[in-house]
Amino acid sequence: MKTSIEKDGLTTAQYQTSKAVMNLSEELKCERLRLGINQAEASAICGVSPRAYWQWEKCASTLDVTLEGAIARLRKQKPRAKF
Repeated sequence: MKTSIEKDGLTTAQYQTSKAVMNLSEELKCERLRLGINQAEASAICGVSPRAYWQWEKCASTLDVTLEGAIARLRKQKPRAKF
């Protein structure tokens, strides 16, 4: 049985940080989908490589501050017109 300090092999602080990162990653993807753009287009808006953007959405590599800035940039965009 896992203690309250350890969840899935992580300390409480690590677990809470991973939850926050997952939420930011999910929020980033939701904003991209709201805009109707693909990851390459979103990466251009955020000023990063498509690979970096992909890693952000997959929680493979992130900095919370960087993700928050990327989310803010995507929120400023208007959704793509649907044809």
